[in-house]
Amino acid sequence: MVDPKQLKELRRLTNAGLADCKQALEAANGDLFTAAISMLTEADALEIQQSVHVRAMAGTAIKNPVTQEEQDFTDRLVTHFIAQRTRPLNYEFRGALADLFLHNDEFREYAINHPAGTMRRLWEKLQTGYDPQHHPTAQTVTTRKCVSTVVTMPPPQSEWECDFIVLEHPRRRLLFSKPPRVLAIYKRTKRNDHGLIYIDELTISKETTVHSHRWLLENANLALESLAQIGYARDRQEIR
Repeated sequence: MVDPKQLKELRRLTNAGLADCKQALEAANGDLFTAAISMLTEADALEIQQSVHVRAMAGTAIKNPVTQEEQDFTDRLVTHFIAQRTRPLNYEFRGALADLFLHNDEFREYAINHPAGTMRRLWEKLQTGYDPQHHPTAQTVTTRKCVSTVVTMPPPQSEWECDFIVLEHPRRRLLFSKPPRVLAIYKRTKRNDHGLIYIDELTISKETTVHSHRWLLENANLALESLAQIGYARDRQEIR
């Protein structure tokens, strides 16, 4: 038996017909949230959240003021869809790659000498149901400032997925040495040549401790050689 209150609320959320909402609730064993996410899209959820925020700003001056329960429910909807479009594999690959590169000398040697094959094998190892059409590509680039392996990720499906991963190899110069670091790059532009990016930087000290920094670069050059030395960009701004 479907709860009439939940049926009414689902119809309000989805603007769908009575029969469709009833069927969704029955399939979800009466769970309103499960029924709602089966009928809504991310765009729908964002629109609902925006509407709730506008009503919340009006306070008690409107006929049906927003309750905390309603606000929590719509926020939960949006969070669900954001999690759905953030492919775990992209994040899992970034984490596994960073851990191997920062702590494993042998892996770094493979990455610098056989970049494409090394990234592909790691991707295949992590991915179930491997799709040969979509996998990271990589190329090692030598510049005056550094030697980096630039990894180009498969086309992202959301802004939460990184577009590039730059593996900056350790180097020694006279008495000074520079440890390896990993820079995950998130494009915030539709252009492929330049634009706004965010950079998540991971470095290590004493071979164990990982330090993280985040940077903003407003007009980054996205050419391969520029990406290879993106960690030396002078106009980057640290985000605290």
